[in-house]
Amino acid sequence: MKALKSLVISARTVMLRAGLAIGRGVVEVVLSVFLAFFIFRDGAAVADRLTTGVARIAGERGKHLLDVAGRTVRGVVYGILGTALVQGVMAAIGFVIAGVPGAALLGLLTFFLSPVPVWDRRWSGFPPSSGSTRKDRRVGRFSCSSGEWA
Repeated sequence: MKALKSLVISARTVMLRAGLAIGRGVVEVVLSVFLAFFIFRDGAAVADRLTTGVARIAGERGKHLLDVAGRTVRGVVYGILGTALVQGVMAAIGFVIAGVPGAALLGLLTFFLSPVPVWDRRWSGFPPSSGSTRKDRRVGRFSCSSGEWA
């Protein structure tokens, strides 16, 4: 009975932590969408005001630094999206080679989830390892350290 009680307490703690993490994520997404609405709606006016303010404070050098900052942010976003695309394509190719069913869909899922910083990397092998066999071939996670299928 004590073992069952400790198991229930452990499960309750895990569920509470998971619920809090999901709730935090939902709140962050809602706030992001709320802020994005105003940025997209009034973005040009805010950019003009920012450029005017920086020009009044730092002159031409301020405009140049603002331009450099804008190009840097744009480059970082392009880099993140490019890396996500390459990861999705490479994952799809790997899933096809391993014979995982739904390889294209899993590659697309990899593309969308790879830029998400809260995506736990331990779960990245779950979808392919959830199907145990396909055409009499073992499908799962390959351990590089032991050289065996997990």
